[in-house]
Amino acid sequence: MTKKSEDCSRKAVAGRGLLPGKSVLLGSLMITMSVLVSGCLFNRVVEVKQQACAFDENFELQFSDRPTIVMKQPVLLHEDVLWMAGVEATSTVETPEGLLISFEAEEDVPEPNQANNIRVDFAFDRFEDEYRLYEIRLDPKASTFFNESYLDPETIRQAADNACNTGLGFGMAKMEMDLSAKEVAMLPTGPEVLRLAGPPHAISTDGAGWEYSYRLKGQESGDPIAKFTIWFDEDSEKPLRIESQYSRYQAHADLETMKISMNIDL
Repeated sequence: MTKKSEDCSRKAVAGRGLLPGKSVLLGSLMITMSVLVSGCLFNRVVEVKQQACAFDENFELQFSDRPTIVMKQPVLLHEDVLWMAGVEATSTVETPEGLLISFEAEEDVPEPNQANNIRVDFAFDRFEDEYRLYEIRLDPKASTFFNESYLDPETIRQAADNACNTGLGFGMAKMEMDLSAKEVAMLPTGPEVLRLAGPPHAISTDGAGWEYSYRLKGQESGDPIAKFTIWFDEDSEKPLRIESQYSRYQAHADLETMKISMNIDL
């Protein structure tokens, strides 16, 4: 074992935790954003994945002011989160506990409605000379589909099992998974999407999909970091297909065949 490998292993054992077990859609996204890495980061991601096998011992979900994922034994470092995000943080603030890194996106339109902004905060504790992720605080808008009514113990258990059993490896660029009927039922209807995100920013080339694009807050229009398109049935109630792209990550969900595939651009 090399000196670098020994250092990685020692630091990984120093703290264990992470990987939210909310729904397979959301939990799988966290895994997808953690693959294709090397060195110490890969070792820490493996530690995170293994902790999903004992979800209750390592994670806690809170639903008070905003949905929050708590890592009881932190593993991932702040540079890991920045690498996985693939974009610069909107703000980085030192706190009494350690560090708070925030990502805030706004609509990629000439005059974005600030009420439709999406913000996610990552809180880090200081461990010696490192900052380790201990909380992910989602935007309050996520409460619509990230709450105790949707995330019953069985849903969380299934998601955690899925994360536990998903393989990771160097060079992994694609992952395919099955979706459950409950997860599909959790997705917002057309009216709910309009209430949460406002009217579509554009219509897809086939004339049927609702397109939404977002850029980091303060960036110039025409430089989106995230985009998703959703197709509904003829009544605009039931979602049929979703395609999304964020930084280097893409996902395609066919809600009729109950399949989702995720890719990472090298």
